[in-house]
Amino acid sequence: MKLYQVVLLSIALILLGSAFDCTGNGGGQFFDVTTTITINGLNQPEASVGISGTATLPCGNSTNPQFGPVSTDSNGTYRVVTGSLPCNWVFTRFPSTLCPNGNVPSTFTSFVGFSGQDVALQCASSVRTFTASPRSINTFDAVPVSVTVSGQGLGASGTHGMPRLKFYDSTGKYLTQTTATGIGTGGTSVQGPFPSVAGGWSGNYAVVVNNIQSNGSLQAVGGASLWFFYRDPSGGGPHCGNHPC
Repeated sequence: MKLYQVVLLSIALILLGSAFDCTGNGGGQFFDVTTTITINGLNQPEASVGISGTATLPCGNSTNPQFGPVSTDSNGTYRVVTGSLPCNWVFTRFPSTLCPNGNVPSTFTSFVGFSGQDVALQCASSVRTFTASPRSINTFDAVPVSVTVSGQGLGASGTHGMPRLKFYDSTGKYLTQTTATGIGTGGTSVQGPFPSVAGGWSGNYAVVVNNIQSNGSLQAVGGASLWFFYRDPSGGGPHCGNHPC
């Protein structure tokens, strides 16, 4: 093959690659919007949250200067394809299951300067951090039959049903829940059954108090951290994807 043919072939391959880049967007510009929430100090994605966005013109590219309202996917992400870049965007995050009563709808202004950028829309009201008793559980000993979560701002009430205690591992993965059996004076503490903890891994866990609203929905109001001691035969844990590190 002659030299000029090699050069032409190389140019053709480059152009083909730019038309179908590895993002699957045909070379178009895009950015991701992720909705997040803090539970017991752990920032994690929140799925199925309503969002919208509007670019503040003029921009470097004025194509598709707005989107929504739409909902983020099961990973808490919505991809905006061929969005106006670079540009200042004003995003709106609407009330959601885990963030129903913060300063919502909340608006966020962010400069989106490059294709592939991720913009995080955090819940406007973080879930409060409370204390748990017992704080540490050694599974070699007798596992406690109940756990008490307490703190100012808990606002526990059995008016619409007893609160739910939801348990999460250190990665934010939901494990199980129990129903509270008692509420302290003034609603500043909640007591509930301790769940089965068989087959876990040593490390930090979280218990999050969810009050029941008048419409039957759950409102996460605060969480407390727990430390579990397990016999870890292979040295793994949540930080290793629950398999040997």
